[in-house]
Amino acid sequence: MGFVLPGEVLASEEEYLNASNTYVDNDGNIRSKRIGKTKVDTENKKISVMSKTIQILPGDAIEGVVTGVRDKMIMLTVDKVFDKRGKEKSNYIGFAAILVSEITTSYLENIKDSAKIGDIIRGEICSMRAGLFNVTTKGFDNGVVLAFCSKCRQKLKADTQDYKNRELREMICPNCGNHERRKVSKYYFG
Repeated sequence: MGFVLPGEVLASEEEYLNASNTYVDNDGNIRSKRIGKTKVDTENKKISVMSKTIQILPGDAIEGVVTGVRDKMIMLTVDKVFDKRGKEKSNYIGFAAILVSEITTSYLENIKDSAKIGDIIRGEICSMRAGLFNVTTKGFDNGVVLAFCSKCRQKLKADTQDYKNRELREMICPNCGNHERRKVSKYYFG
């Protein structure tokens, strides 16, 4: 059966006994309680889910793709979570929001100067509530790590004439010559 999600039907009560990280619903189906891999003990007729719980904490870093830019926040789909040492904890799929006050320590006139849809951002988790991460991109470690031109979708290059330690940087598209701004991380790939 392999990888399962919470609530997924694993078997029926008539086939197996439920074991760790499983439960039996009202219809006699054995379901998974957690994300994990199914383990079937054919000798004892038991089915369980082996789960390695990953604890995601404030201070952990995330990497995600910008899915929306509004007046007061940026929305992300989180792809990866890293611990404080930079070691990848998980390929996690979840959601995050970056409030305008958490984007940069500098004055930000227009939130659209910090990121655009499709950009990849590195940030730090401030808090978590109801499955949503609140993230900050303040500081030079955090911000856009890969940006794409809003006209032709080619990878943007950071303007080398722009001051190196500024958080908001001018970006140039080598394909169409378009100029844009981003709140760039020191880990920017361009």
